[in-house]
Amino acid sequence: MVGLVSTFPALIWLSENKLLVFGGSFVMLAISSYLQHRARFLPCPIDPDEARACMSARAWSKKITIFSIVVWTIGAGFALLPLVL
Repeated sequence: MVGLVSTFPALIWLSENKLLVFGGSFVMLAISSYLQHRARFLPCPIDPDEARACMSARAWSKKITIFSIVVWTIGAGFALLPLVL
């Protein structure tokens, strides 16, 4: 642990400011999710290749957002649950 903290001294600041870090990341994730939800009905290009790429990008974006929410929830649970208990 000493080697890790001496290599990455910002870890101390991150652990001292958990609420700020998770609060800021929650706001960014919420804004990203809202913008993705809003863009789901925007038209894709008429060209078939570009339309396929557009739909594929939307599907990947949705999967990445869901994965990010799951990872954030697990991280927040482990980091913030000890503060509540």
